[in-house]
Amino acid sequence: MDLQARRFDVLNLSIAVPDTLASAAMMKSIGRYLDAGGLVVVAAGNAGLDLDKDEDGLPVNRGALTIALSRVERGRQVLVVAGTMRDPESGETVLLDESNWSSGLVDIAAPATGVLSYGLDGELACAPGTSVAAPQVTFVAGMLISFGLWSAEEVERRILATADIAPALWGWVRDGRSLNVANALDLYVDLIWLRDPKQSTGMAAAPLRALILDREGGQGGNRVGLCAVGSKDLDLQLLLMWERFRDAGSEADMATIWMMKEGDVFEATECRVGSDHLLIRDMSTGETKTVELSDIARIVPSRFRLAMATQAVAAQDWPDTLDPNLKRDN
Repeated sequence: MDLQARRFDVLNLSIAVPDTLASAAMMKSIGRYLDAGGLVVVAAGNAGLDLDKDEDGLPVNRGALTIALSRVERGRQVLVVAGTMRDPESGETVLLDESNWSSGLVDIAAPATGVLSYGLDGELACAPGTSVAAPQVTFVAGMLISFGLWSAEEVERRILATADIAPALWGWVRDGRSLNVANALDLYVDLIWLRDPKQSTGMAAAPLRALILDREGGQGGNRVGLCAVGSKDLDLQLLLMWERFRDAGSEADMATIWMMKEGDVFEATECRVGSDHLLIRDMSTGETKTVELSDIARIVPSRFRLAMATQAVAAQDWPDTLDPNLKRDN
């Protein structure tokens, strides 16, 4: 299994790997693939174990664990996926009973029941487990790459930034994140989650689909003030996510910022949330309005702001003084 040439952009591993010389060679090949900039999506396994504690009790899935730990050595190019199910009583998204878990090593969860596939005999099959959860994340990664997000880090961050936060997954999956396919692929708008104290997550379940304007109301403004006075404005072209959290030590409102740097290097920083506001165009109503930063929980800007601006201009009602041949059809 030679992956060194990186002839593909994302690799799904829904496999159990025995602890043999052959598996060691495969891990080495996957390591070269990661070095070449590839993205690996791996099923967390189905032994119902905490991967933080049962490192030595996972012989049949040691390959999966090795890949998960390789993130520390090789950077952020691995997504470890747990499996979820719907609680039959509450309807909540909860961890599948047999899914391995870890609030440190498992990055995201995806549905692991009710997923139709094909068996070795070519017939439809519906088998539960993390092996059917991981390919859904792989599918989203492949779609993002096809849209032009070619960096493994950027694709990974987009999937995590647009995930749902499922309270029932807290402690089982990092940050309680559950895959949201629609949010991840909604690339041509800015996604803004408003704060909602009625929700256990502290924010609205669905984002506001918007276009963030510049301070003068211009289309597709790139630099906005999302941090306290005195901080530099953030470039929305490079911003992957802005997410509010409460600093327990000072009780101050803080934000985690995921930014892309030169050479597609990812960087996470923090800042104190300012008292400013955003001027946005609500894409569902066409209304231009102000949203206070104090009302915002999370922002995931579009990575295609030029296309957004062009679309917004094309949607304007042209004045009657223009050449009729140039007017937009109503």
